[in-house]
Amino acid sequence: MFAVLAAKFKSILGQASILEATTDRVVASNRSNTHLLDLSSPKTQYFIGQATDYDFGGLSAVINSAQSTGHTEINTSIMKWQDLQGNIIKKQLCICCRSEDGVKVNPKGALDNFLQKPLPIDSSLPSPNREHCKQVIAEIDLGLSEYMAINSNRYLMPSDVNWVNVATVTQAEA
Repeated sequence: MFAVLAAKFKSILGQASILEATTDRVVASNRSNTHLLDLSSPKTQYFIGQATDYDFGGLSAVINSAQSTGHTEINTSIMKWQDLQGNIIKKQLCICCRSEDGVKVNPKGALDNFLQKPLPIDSSLPSPNREHCKQVIAEIDLGLSEYMAINSNRYLMPSDVNWVNVATVTQAEA
């Protein structure tokens, strides 16, 4: 079941690293490249399948990846830009990947972490220290702010960034 849903999701996504999606039927009907996220959507079925999988275990803050991506943390955020009158003009779901080399927003292949069957997670993982967590948050926040600034102009100004989640990525033991 997982492989079928992952293949369906990957076929809809194609080579895109950004997917425009909505839960509003009116918006989806007026935009041909926007996918409607309702219960019949393969993407929604994929996410529900992942969340209700027996092996999920309710853990959402750690991803145990079989492939070495080099990422140590992954953050998803919803970014909003506004016009001169303060109306929200653009919203974008961004995947921010942090590694020892720095922070990258929407890197190529970022969705692959979510399309692979995760390995079981060792529940005895040590908790990161508070200072490390503060540093990670500051680096990701700076990377997201820079991305917003790059994608802004004099008519499209940053409004806000809402963090959806952040997860630590562990690599499989060889």
